[in-house]
Amino acid sequence: MGLIPAVSAQTPVTVTVTHSPGYAIPDDFSGLSFESGHQMPNRNGVHGDLFSPTNTQLITLFRNIGIRNLRIGGGTVDGPKAARLTHADIDNLFSFAQMTDLKVIFSLQLLNGDPGADIATARYVWQNYRANLEWLAIGNEPDEPPYR
Repeated sequence: MGLIPAVSAQTPVTVTVTHSPGYAIPDDFSGLSFESGHQMPNRNGVHGDLFSPTNTQLITLFRNIGIRNLRIGGGTVDGPKAARLTHADIDNLFSFAQMTDLKVIFSLQLLNGDPGADIATARYVWQNYRANLEWLAIGNEPDEPPYR
């Protein structure tokens, strides 16, 4: 025995098309977010840092598809195996950002973090890469499992 779908009365819908453009999407709207761990050297099949001035294929891709913002953070900024980027990793990240005309949202560890280390990292980023820094963020959902 087959099932026969029930058919109900349809409500008429009116669609009005206007010529008002509304709000324009800014040119720098597009962006991507990556885990801090992705910037750790020699991970995920990448020799060295993923975001590096030598990663010409990724630079070309970001330029071609119009990526203008890059967030480095995610779950690997917090937790028991938090990714702590070195100055060399940060230098590569921001050299990549300069070559691709990106603004960076840079995350610091909150959960079980070291405030002194976060301050030193924030100071380093601020003093050296302010032109490509969009925001400094701290933490990423430290209340989510398995961190609680």
